Amino acid sequence: MSYDRQHVLMTWGGPLATTEQWSCGVRWAAVPNGNPAPPVDVTGAEFTALRNQVDEVWARLVTWFQSGNSGAAIGSLAQLSWCKLALINEGGDYADEPAAYETTPINPPTTTQLPPQCAYVVSLRSGLSLGRANYGRFYVPVPTWAPGQNSGLATEVQATAARTAAKTMLKGVEADLQVAVSTIRLVIMSNLGFGHTKLVSELGVGRVVDTQRRRRNKLNEATSLVSFLTP
Repeated sequence: MSYDRQHVLMTWGGPLATTEQWSCGVRWAAVPNGNPAPPVDVTGAEFTALRNQVDEVWARLVTWFQSGNSGAAIGSLAQLSWCKLALINEGGDYADEPAAYETTPINPPTTTQLPPQCAYVVSLRSGLSLGRANYGRFYVPVPTWAPGQNSGLATEVQATAARTAAKTMLKGVEADLQVAVSTIRLVIMSNLGFGHTKLVSELGVGRVVDTQRRRRNKLNEATSLVSFLTP
């Protein structure tokens, strides 16, 4: 298994509740003329230029993270403390030392009633159905949403606001990265076979609050049992 080109992995995250960490990630690749074929690498020299954009990327993330109920709706159980740009080779390993930004954790402006294993999903789509690398996603931690008791759904207004906030942040980051590498674009990638890369053409946020299974599985069920055989 391998990727079809050298590219950039952007990750960001921070503390969650008292003992956990959260993180998200998306990939950026050189796509000249908007056509992913044939594969074109982000070079070492280009990544050196991209390092200079990490402060701008961080600023975009802070604005998104702190946009509150009218935007990303991230609850105060989560904090943002770092972001990283990494050059990834075809084998999935670092091809250079990452460019990182770390700081004292930043709080979002709004509290939440949901537990830390809850999240919503930002879905990335290629707009195609055949082949691989058509679907991507990242989990946004513990939203401030209060799903309806009858429907179990967030409101359409809330989902639309979160979608707009995610799109604005990612389009802003793309513009910042293009200052250094004009052909870089947000992509969905698969490392199955010889690798596949497709442009992100659609972005969405659903109204169902998801359970992030990795976080849920770390919770001790602590089931309370009683004998059924005794009176």
